[in-house]
Amino acid sequence: MIQKNIANIITAIHIILLPFIIWSQQVGTTESLMWCLVLVCLGEITDFLDGQVARRLGQVSTFGKLFDPLADAITRGGIFLAFTASGWMPLWMCVIIISRDHIVAFTRMCAALSGIAISARDSGKTKGWLQGIVQISVVLGYLLEHHLNAYGAASAASYWLLALATVWTAWSCVDYVVAGIQSSVFSR
Repeated sequence: MIQKNIANIITAIHIILLPFIIWSQQVGTTESLMWCLVLVCLGEITDFLDGQVARRLGQVSTFGKLFDPLADAITRGGIFLAFTASGWMPLWMCVIIISRDHIVAFTRMCAALSGIAISARDSGKTKGWLQGIVQISVVLGYLLEHHLNAYGAASAASYWLLALATVWTAWSCVDYVVAGIQSSVFSR
């Protein structure tokens, strides 16, 4: 059952921001990219706040534990898809990043069916922060490029930042799958 509390409302806001982020990124004007930057930053703030609020106010719930990673995957995945649609990101990077969330969810589901809980891993927490920082940096780079009429300046830096996020995301996927194997999820 959905529990209405402040933490879950903050998580919902994270998802609600996504269409506005994508729209402002796709419009591609200096003004819209400024809005995109503000909204991506706000999305990262809501991602940080939902867990903090849940713990501080004693609102940690099973629904929240499932809803928060789903919101993160939908929002970050949607932003990476928008980057790919705009030519800011190669498709292969986007596929790796989005596939990771599905593979980790499948691994956790298999674990749950076996009565095993795979808790959040440091690699996954780092992945989230890194993806958020990279998304902010990429939008900022293209905003500055557009504002300064220095077309092409952001693409090389963005490529390497996105490559770093992709490699770390792939590593995080391996880390979760190995944790699943070590907990005998797949051998039962």
